[in-house]
Amino acid sequence: MNAIETDIVNKETISGKIESIYDSRDIQLNLVVKEGKKELLKGIDSIEYTPTDPGFYSLIFQVTKEDKIVYEKELLKGFIGAGVYELNSVDFRAIDDEIEIKINTDTNDLTYAYYIYENGSIKEKIMYQKNNELRFPVQKSGSYQVQYFIKDKNGKISINITPRLKV
Repeated sequence: MNAIETDIVNKETISGKIESIYDSRDIQLNLVVKEGKKELLKGIDSIEYTPTDPGFYSLIFQVTKEDKIVYEKELLKGFIGAGVYELNSVDFRAIDDEIEIKINTDTNDLTYAYYIYENGSIKEKIMYQKNNELRFPVQKSGSYQVQYFIKDKNGKISINITPRLKV
């Protein structure tokens, strides 16, 4: 039997475990913790990672053969505040002829930047500001996303992107 268990424990620790009946020397099953595209930790049978900085962390299941990745799947993704701040929610919606994003946290000590995407291309960049809410006028119908950047008082930047929204 093959099984993978994953969890974010107490909103602070990422853990995972692989159980497999396959005993192959040709392939290796790994669990990998990443922040964005940066690989932080790799484990063969199990993994546990407690970040020291806030950010958007992923737990990835990876199959390698001869040290090359042949399959990869994101199993778990979430924000971990690492005791610095908590991200309560990110609301993204269309209202009339505007898109709106609101980032809700437990502190006012953050700044935010936004990249607005229209049909997959960057339409506008809005640099760091204290405002956790943004309304942007929509000129034409299409697919919209917002990549948002959250900078804490120590200068650590956490980056994520909203799902696509058809307007």
